[in-house]
Amino acid sequence: MSLTPHTCVPRTIQAGDTLLLLLTYQCYPATQWTGVLSFSQFNGTPVKTNAIASGNDFSVTVPASTTGSFASGDYDWSFIVTNIPDITVVMTVSGGKTRVIPNLSVAGTPTTAQQMVTLLTTAIKALAATQNKQVNINGQEFQRQDLKQYQEQLVFWQAQVISEKRSEDAARGAQLDGMYPARFKESDSSNYPYGVRIYGPY
Repeated sequence: MSLTPHTCVPRTIQAGDTLLLLLTYQCYPATQWTGVLSFSQFNGTPVKTNAIASGNDFSVTVPASTTGSFASGDYDWSFIVTNIPDITVVMTVSGGKTRVIPNLSVAGTPTTAQQMVTLLTTAIKALAATQNKQVNINGQEFQRQDLKQYQEQLVFWQAQVISEKRSEDAARGAQLDGMYPARFKESDSSNYPYGVRIYGPY
């Protein structure tokens, strides 16, 4: 089966999917330049894929095994070309941001927010089930006197999980609250408790 390649890096990439690209740069034909596509998260190690010349265009195939290793979240990408006659000439010809969404067919790695919800829920339940002044969860001590603080933290992290899910659903184009928004924007979080991010259609 022949797949139609993207002519630019899409805004959303599904982890575990093969990414096919056919990139055209009139000033930098593939007959005279080599190209490398790079993805990286903040302070992360770039993941690079070499392009193959397809006439004057650059053909890039990022295999499923590579995208499957991507953690969910936002990535910077760039396409860098090197002149064939003079390899000292290197140019970044395009770049941008894309979001990687989880592969639903495999078990995902819990986000920090999800891990915190699990930890705090376990700690609160453990404190409720005993008269001890403290409990130990995964090597971390939780004090009864700080129970209210743990409950407040739980509310915060639960809101973060909801925000992450809404953001992921928006990237997938999923239905939210009975609507089917084509795009989402992030509203001002200054008026929301704990700085919770709220996404809405525009």
